[in-house]
Amino acid sequence: MNILIIDSDKEVLNILNQLTTIENDWNIFTSDGTLTQYKNHNIDFVLIDFSTNSNKILLDKIISINPTQKTITMSAILECSEAQGCNFCITTYNRRRLLKPIDIKSIYELIKNFEVLQCTYSSLNGFQNIEPIISDIIKNFFSYEYDKDSKTIRYQRNHSIHHITEMFEIIKILKEHNINYKIINDYDIKAIGI
Repeated sequence: MNILIIDSDKEVLNILNQLTTIENDWNIFTSDGTLTQYKNHNIDFVLIDFSTNSNKILLDKIISINPTQKTITMSAILECSEAQGCNFCITTYNRRRLLKPIDIKSIYELIKNFEVLQCTYSSLNGFQNIEPIISDIIKNFFSYEYDKDSKTIRYQRNHSIHHITEMFEIIKILKEHNINYKIINDYDIKAIGI
């Protein structure tokens, strides 16, 4: 299987290189910002960081060549790649999404089971309702965890000296998705209206 990575984040490449020790028939190619590798190899999967305009342009070019190319878009924020929404991408473009940072289990399972796994985010109504995946978002922060019952993002005392920075990052994500919140107990974040 040939996999093309279009991402400047070396961690994604490192993860896929680790997976080639398990899957001997996986060949990993990286893009130099052009379609050279895509055109020179029969690519089975494209993994692309969707957070830069240049990569969005490359994705459009790939789709113009092969609209049904198996594609996994990755980014640190939830953003629809098409105005028509997630289900349109899944059915029309054969596309799935992973939220960064990527872990080895998630990427492996998605590649191995691409045809049967639905995009985790496809039921989110244009990403306005992030409750189904908020725990996935929060697991990327060392100092916080999500309490689904109380809809509270709780600070885990003494876990990180960077908890203030993480708190601001979480608030930024909530604002990007129009989620109202209030700060309680100094560092906990209570989501309102989800």
